[in-house]
Amino acid sequence: MSSSSWSTTAIAPGLLGLLGLFGSSRVCPAAIADPRLNPWPAGAPSPDFQLRDLQGRVRTMHSFQGFVTLVTFGYANCPGACSLELQKLASAMQTLGPARSRVRVVFVTLDPARDAPAPLGRFVHSFDPRFVALRGSAAQTDAATRRFSIESARVPGNENYLIDHTVEEFVFDRNGRLQLIGASNSSPADVAHDVSALLAAGERR
Repeated sequence: MSSSSWSTTAIAPGLLGLLGLFGSSRVCPAAIADPRLNPWPAGAPSPDFQLRDLQGRVRTMHSFQGFVTLVTFGYANCPGACSLELQKLASAMQTLGPARSRVRVVFVTLDPARDAPAPLGRFVHSFDPRFVALRGSAAQTDAATRRFSIESARVPGNENYLIDHTVEEFVFDRNGRLQLIGASNSSPADVAHDVSALLAAGERR
């Protein structure tokens, strides 16, 4: 099972680390056959958030019901890992072709103090204009990172500080249930494969 990695050199467990707390018999086998990402245990609660999009509208995971939704965390001044993650997800969406219209990709900023709507939107939409960027207050951001078990730590410095953080993608089915978690070393092909399988599984139900 892949481990999640930080944006620089440290290693942190995130929700992937929590998978070890569940017996393998509880990992859901039905959502996808032969997943390439890490299955989330059947019956385990799905995380949620309450944040705002670039137009100021409140968004929760319920806002994306009806779509397979991928959620990832980062920030616009991230020196490399966040761009790599968004490029990977953009490549996966291209692989999906027309099925991409039934998928949403959500980027949650870990740096609401600097990621005002305009610069955050420019950063996220440079990878795909259909990606959804979300931000919140410091308290709302902290609540979201706790629920998703995202590890983050501000590196001391001036106004150009960095934030070390876990890099993962959380894949929810069309009913808003977390089904899969991908690490930074998962490939665009892995993501596209499992998203396609989730879409197909939803059509069969």
